[in-house]
Amino acid sequence: IYTPILLVIILTLTVRLGLYYWVYLKTLSHFPESTGVLSSLPAWNRWDAIHYLNISQYGYNPPRLDQNTVFFMSRFPPVYPYTVRFFALLFNIPHLVSAISISLVSMILGSVLLYMLIYKSTCSKISGIWGVLFFNLFPTSYFGNAPYAEALFILLILVYFITNNYVKSYTLGALTFILLMFTRVFGVFLYPLHIYYLYKKQKTSGINLLDLINSLLPGVLIWIYLLLLQHRFNLPGYLGSKDPSSIQLGYPFIEVFKTIKQLKELNQTLKEYLQVLLEF
Repeated sequence: IYTPILLVIILTLTVRLGLYYWVYLKTLSHFPESTGVLSSLPAWNRWDAIHYLNISQYGYNPPRLDQNTVFFMSRFPPVYPYTVRFFALLFNIPHLVSAISISLVSMILGSVLLYMLIYKSTCSKISGIWGVLFFNLFPTSYFGNAPYAEALFILLILVYFITNNYVKSYTLGALTFILLMFTRVFGVFLYPLHIYYLYKKQKTSGINLLDLINSLLPGVLIWIYLLLLQHRFNLPGYLGSKDPSSIQLGYPFIEVFKTIKQLKELNQTLKEYLQVLLEF
C-alpha cells in the first residue's frame, strides 16, 4: 500500500505546485520585476483569505476596519485562522505563508486519507488513484491552495469518517466533529450522520454515558458559539447578517437550486441548438 500512497503524494504535489507555478507565471506577466515564486503568494490573498488573515493576526476586532467588515468577519469560525496564527508564531513565518502551508499540507494529507477510504471500500488501488485525481482536478479545488479553510475542513471530514468507520472511536469522532464545525459552520449538517454512528455503536457494542455526552456536546458547543456571536455583534440573523431573513445555513441549498435551474436552462439551450443544426 505504500507505493500507491507515495504516488498519491506525488500526484497531489504535482497538481498543487503546478497551480502555484501557474499563478507565479501570471504574476510575472503583469509584474516582470517579480523575483521567485514566493513573490506571487500575495496573489492568493483575495476574497475570504483577507478576512482569515486579519483574524489570525488581530482576532475578531482588528483595528482600522469599519463595522460592516467586522460583522462580515463573524462568519469565519476560529479553528483555521488561529491554527494559522499558531504556526506563524511557532516557526516565525508570515501569516500568509503559514496559511498557504496549512492548506497545502491539508490537501496532501486529505488526498492520502481519501485514497485509503476508497481503497478500504473498494479494494481497488486504481479506484483510489482515480478518486484522488478527480479530487485534485475538480475545477474549484484551487481553493485548496489558497489561504482558505476549505482544505483543512475537508481533511477533518475525512478524519471524522476514518475515526468512526475504522478506528471505531466515537469520542475521537466527536472531537473531530467539533473541530470541523468550528472550521466551517456548515459542518453542522453532518449531525444526522453523527447520531447515526451513535445508533450503530449501540447496535454493535452498546453505548455509555460518555457516548451520550459525545453525541450532544458538538450541538451544545455550536449553539453556544452562535449565541455568543449574536450577543457580541448584536445581530438578529445568523453570523454577520443584519437581515433576519438571511439564514446563511441555507446558502448551500440555495446554490444547489440555482445550479439545477441553470442546468435546465442550459439543457434547453443545447436542445434548441441541436435542433437548429439538424434542420440545417
